[in-house]
Amino acid sequence: MKEKIIFISFLLIALFTRDFAQNKPDWVINYQSGSQIADYEKYYSGLGFSKSDQETADKLAYNDFANSIQVEVKNRFENITTEKNAQVNEFFTFNIEKNF
Repeated sequence: MKEKIIFISFLLIALFTRDFAQNKPDWVINYQSGSQIADYEKYYSGLGFSKSDQETADKLAYNDFANSIQVEVKNRFENITTEKNAQVNEFFTFNIEKNF
């Protein structure tokens, strides 16, 4: 009797695990089909898939994530030199603008 309970428990776990592993989440299905994820501008994401190993999948996910980021940086440096009554004054300004 104890063996039957163990066998049935093992069978139920195996069936549940197999079924659960085959169902992909909606965000994976949308990503693979090229569909938009709702509110995608609020999130940063990167996906990587590999049948060989976790390291390859991680590298692909990092690359995908990096390709989704765009940064623009502008620098402005200004040097103003003035002379008045034989006295020289220098002013420096430095401005950094960044857009993500």
